[in-house]
Amino acid sequence: MRKSTEIADYFIRRGRVDGRYFSAYKITHIVYLASAWYYTMFEEALVDEKARAWQYCPVLPKLYHKIKHIKHDNMISTIHKEHTVLTTAEKIVLNKIYDIYKDWAGEKLSALISCKGSPWDKHKSSKTDVIEWETIRKYYLKTIRSAR
Repeated sequence: MRKSTEIADYFIRRGRVDGRYFSAYKITHIVYLASAWYYTMFEEALVDEKARAWQYCPVLPKLYHKIKHIKHDNMISTIHKEHTVLTTAEKIVLNKIYDIYKDWAGEKLSALISCKGSPWDKHKSSKTDVIEWETIRKYYLKTIRSAR
């Protein structure tokens, strides 16, 4: 498992190569999506924390608290001090997530991960704010099936 900051840094560094920069708002959503899809595919957590159903969208708290001081639209530089060596499977998933969502605005990503029926939507008013990875996996598997 990785720290969510390591995954965020991967996207930040990858974006720099393409001349793209991510806001704190956008990077939190992309890391959540990468974590969700990775678990869906491998039934193994990508990051060392569980998503939480906060007021407006799902959040990975450690990542959020690391970058919450950065204004909503400001672009961020690296967060994790050391360069992370990723596995082949991790790179495949992260590159695919990057390719799909790199041009999406943070607001569009937020709407995607907090839409009606999403794991966040189902947990936002529950007694616990923890969204289990298996709940996320079932949702994304259902999404894949309905897209066919």
